Amino acid sequence: MFAAHELPTVRNGRWKRHLFHAYEHVVTGAGRERSGVYASNWLFDLHAAPDEQTNVAGQHPDVVRELERLAVTFRDELKRTQRPAAIAEAR
Repeated sequence: MFAAHELPTVRNGRWKRHLFHAYEHVVTGAGRERSGVYASNWLFDLHAAPDEQTNVAGQHPDVVRELERLAVTFRDELKRTQRPAAIAEAR
């Protein structure tokens, strides 16, 4: 997932890693909203818990490292291939 100029998450198969990033709002189960910063060491096993409520980073440090490596590679590729935004003129 890529949003604006940051990469908030990276996913590979059953694993989803939330990277350090700011967020504007999150709607919780109770309907409340909050803003802040995601922790940088969140890993979710989407097969075991698709609701992303159980952080398993401590049990799978190898997966955390691999997803971090993938995120760095992707960020580097985005920087390398970045182009200026196009401007469309009205006809």
